[in-house]
Amino acid sequence: MKHFIADLGPSFPCHPLYDEANTWFDIENPTGNHYAVRLVLNGLAEAGFNGIRLPMWPESTKVDGPNPTSISQRFTRDRCNELSKTIAKVVRDHSLVSAGEYLDDAFWYFSIYYSPAFDSQIYQEDISTDNYTTWVTSYMASDFHADFISPFSANESILKKDYIEEGSKMLDPTSLFEINVLDKIRFSPAYTNKDVAERPKLIGPDRATAEHTLNVLMSYEGSNPSIRPDYPDYVDIIGTQSRYGD
Repeated sequence: MKHFIADLGPSFPCHPLYDEANTWFDIENPTGNHYAVRLVLNGLAEAGFNGIRLPMWPESTKVDGPNPTSISQRFTRDRCNELSKTIAKVVRDHSLVSAGEYLDDAFWYFSIYYSPAFDSQIYQEDISTDNYTTWVTSYMASDFHADFISPFSANESILKKDYIEEGSKMLDPTSLFEINVLDKIRFSPAYTNKDVAERPKLIGPDRATAEHTLNVLMSYEGSNPSIRPDYPDYVDIIGTQSRYGD
């Protein structure tokens, strides 16, 4: 296994599994070179991890959470995004502390992986391909430091239990939406303006089960590209989840 990635999503107040007593660490405090962040990341490195997963938050006012520093104010989506930038900055920052002294971080080699914070395009059910593309590519900005991006997470579709036979003219709207988004991402300035080595690797289809992912790949295998193009042509890495029993 090349990448052993720790999911930091639950440490964000905007995350549904957030629990201040168990998951919060004060990553906003910049004193001491973000000591709290480094403490967590070094602990992950010692446990054998070599990467972290950070959430991509939908652009919705419904994305918020309890504020660990203020009872009267909610933690907004923008602030959760800023937390991601802070963590990413710490992962990438190995600058001099003082003359001749570097930060001694065990996590200097970590990869940073982004994927949607919520499954099945929650709060984005009716979004257009253009707007979804813009949302995904916003996480390609330099201050997010993305190495990998999975634009989708556990999308539901008609291919959940079966695949489309070769020769059929049947379409899966979900897979077609994803392919259109992936195609637009690859032609977007946020992607093409980067050097090839700096472009984040795109992962998909990332359905909730291996069976569902396999059905997508068997349905969109390119034998009839004008109807169902080859899904792997649009991603760098085939990704799947296996949370629901397979």
